[in-house]
Amino acid sequence: MICEAVQSVLEALDEQGRTDFADWEERVKASLISLEAEYKTLLQTDRSPISYSDLSSQAAYVYRYVYGHAEFFYDFLKSARQKIGKPLFNDTVLTITGIGGGPGSELLGLLKYLDEGNGEPNVEKVIYTVMDKEPTWQHVAELFIENIESNIDVKLLFIPLDIASNVLPTNASLHEEDAVFMSFFISEICKLPNQAKIKSNISHLMKSLPAGKRVFYNDSNAFSFYSYVNNNIRANGVMKEVLDIDCKYTADFPDTDGLFSEYQEDFGYGQKLNGNAVSKVLERI
Repeated sequence: MICEAVQSVLEALDEQGRTDFADWEERVKASLISLEAEYKTLLQTDRSPISYSDLSSQAAYVYRYVYGHAEFFYDFLKSARQKIGKPLFNDTVLTITGIGGGPGSELLGLLKYLDEGNGEPNVEKVIYTVMDKEPTWQHVAELFIENIESNIDVKLLFIPLDIASNVLPTNASLHEEDAVFMSFFISEICKLPNQAKIKSNISHLMKSLPAGKRVFYNDSNAFSFYSYVNNNIRANGVMKEVLDIDCKYTADFPDTDGLFSEYQEDFGYGQKLNGNAVSKVLERI
């Protein structure tokens, strides 16, 4: 179900791009190269935030990263359910926020997990809020919801939020959430300038989460990333660690023709389907 949704969304973005830009292919290739290069600089303290504002960057990201991230998050939820030994969710209507959630990769993984049952309640609806500094991701997230085949109704909310801003939006709160997702988010912000404000904003959000509710975190297995979580999110004394998983993630991309094959042939990049990761389940005390 995830593969088909990613294919459909990429086709929609590609169609729009070819309509809007005569040099669309050059733009996508440049974006693929740029994203690859920028992800190699995440440990640099003098870098600027990665921009996903232009259509070619979004198409490049959807093509190369969304499928692998969504499948990995699905595997993370399955593993967490098995290791914790009881349902991760308790209601038939779930209210969830993805911080730094961009196009909604984690939502795709969640819907696959819930559609399979996996010992969870029969969830009928997910109210999913994306908090992200790039507002144009909203259109992409909406496309994913339109194109994923799921028995679950999804209502999408989008809150433009820059975690490094001096003032958070007044509606940036987790006080009604059943769960929070942070997937490949900490790696993009933990070395940015203005760390004092970033840590303060994250702490403010975590403190607004109701007691007993959980944060599902995963990111690349780098000491700088997971130590940031250990030292800075739990340091405020309101979170405890329920589960820590050190793993290698991998996903198999189905053999497919069409636009995915064309992108790989034209641009020389395939899907990013594997890597070393750390996943955590944290709980609000």
